[in-house]
Amino acid sequence: MLQIVTGIRHWCRILIRCLESNVDWRIVLVALSLGISSVGCDEGENPSADVVLSTQKPNGSQECLTFTGPTKGLISVAFSPNGELLAQAGVGKSVKIWDVASQNEMRSLHGHAGSIFCVAFSPNGERLASASDDKTVKIREVASGRELLTLNGHTEWVRYVAFSPDGQSLASASDDRTVKVWDASSGKETFTFTGHTAEVMSLAYSPDGNRIASTGSDGTLRVWNALHGDEALTLSTSTTYINDVAFSPDGKWLALACMDNMILMWDANSGEKTLTLKGHRSAVMDVAFSPDSKRLASASQDCTVRVWDLASGQEAIELLGHNAMVMSVAFSPDGKRLASGGMAKDENVKLWNVAQTP
Repeated sequence: MLQIVTGIRHWCRILIRCLESNVDWRIVLVALSLGISSVGCDEGENPSADVVLSTQKPNGSQECLTFTGPTKGLISVAFSPNGELLAQAGVGKSVKIWDVASQNEMRSLHGHAGSIFCVAFSPNGERLASASDDKTVKIREVASGRELLTLNGHTEWVRYVAFSPDGQSLASASDDRTVKVWDASSGKETFTFTGHTAEVMSLAYSPDGNRIASTGSDGTLRVWNALHGDEALTLSTSTTYINDVAFSPDGKWLALACMDNMILMWDANSGEKTLTLKGHRSAVMDVAFSPDSKRLASASQDCTVRVWDLASGQEAIELLGHNAMVMSVAFSPDGKRLASGGMAKDENVKLWNVAQTP
């Protein structure tokens, strides 16, 4: 198992470097042949499809709007707090900001020296943070695109970044096995959390801002005191590699996206595992709660996006249409739309209608 996990880390690095060099991702996957879960799509799909507007019919009619344009693969998508903007980033050195209503690219932000793994809006929507394999975090002003801060301190790739709910702090997760907390105004480092024994892949603030949850390739879920800088809880999971963690907006749940095709749900207060969601045919790369905490969206290497009903623990919708592994999902602030992004070239963000009917 250790060899497989090590291979996955190596594969991720090689895949990103090859995509940066315009090598077809499918050739890379075949060449590596690591023996991990399949990451290809169903036969007959066209990886170079460039669709502006299409209608999919997965488990009912779901409108799918695709924002298209030159890209080498998308790793992260994020809605602005008012739902009017979408940010995307991935393989390449720029962040794109889209106007959702007009479907036009509003701005392209440059400055990173490597691929960008994560983008996050501040709670007031005025700033955008990005995490990169150039080992830095950048904070920019959304309205002008002006760079406000570059945060240096990590010694390896920075995988994830998130603003605190009050916007005063910023947390970052890195392959250097640490989580760092920064003053979002001055850029000063306030805490460094150590304890993970391998790469930290993801983190999430609790809704009240008092806790930070982090996960990674050591298979542990760690919860930190964001106010005092100490570790509050460590939980060993049944998986060896966790790609993403998310707090539910009501603060009751923690969801973990796992490499072994499952989603693990934990009680955020007691630390008890409460639910396992199964259905994906390959690794789950990202998870996101709906604003009302009643649904969970997931992105997978099996090229699908799924929406789960958490009251029943059942899959509610399977969204088909991506031609490569899906890396990121995000609900709109009103919960009616879902954005997803994957590794297909020249395919940016897909926007799905997931509004619930009475």
